[in-house]
Amino acid sequence: MAATMAHAQEGGGGTTTAVNPIWDNCVITHGTIMGFVFAFLLPVGAIIIRVASFRGLVWIHAGIQAFAYILALVGLGLGVYIAVYPDSQVRCPIFYRSATSIAGADTTF
Repeated sequence: MAATMAHAQEGGGGTTTAVNPIWDNCVITHGTIMGFVFAFLLPVGAIIIRVASFRGLVWIHAGIQAFAYILALVGLGLGVYIAVYPDSQVRCPIFYRSATSIAGADTTF
């Protein structure tokens, strides 16, 4: 299955899969999203409600926390995807196209 999802090269009696870790690695994407949510966004939302004092603060707090919650659900979904489909580290559905195709230099999908 991995050979159909990414370019496979024969070498030395085994098959190695060429993976672009910046665009195609769900594990890095999952870790980055979850780390950002739990180490930055949620604490900022909690701290701002205790430290700041201005009109409409509760809406800013709610917006930050809601955005963090949605990102946490995206990270959770990626984690489940990685667990259910172990070959998902090869091609992440969020970053389906390469960087060159996003820039318009490549027309293949």
